[in-house]
Amino acid sequence: MSITIRTRKGSFWRCGIQHTTTPVAYPEGTFGASQLDALRCEPKLIVEEPLVGESEKGSATPEKTTPKAPAKTARGK
Repeated sequence: MSITIRTRKGSFWRCGIQHTTTPVAYPEGTFGASQLDALRCEPKLIVEEPLVGESEKGSATPEKTTPKAPAKTARGK
């Protein structure tokens, strides 16, 4: 499973690699478990991973590991 990493703004170093706003795909095994945790928890980075159970060549949309705000819904009368 590969992961794609980019920054929200500018450039930023994490796990010995300079990340920028340009998405970069890293193959499986590039980062250890503790490094992956650090990358996923870093608010300055956007880490995208394939959906669990889907092949990378499939049509699944990558899962974004950044928190999402709850969807706003219109109130009916």
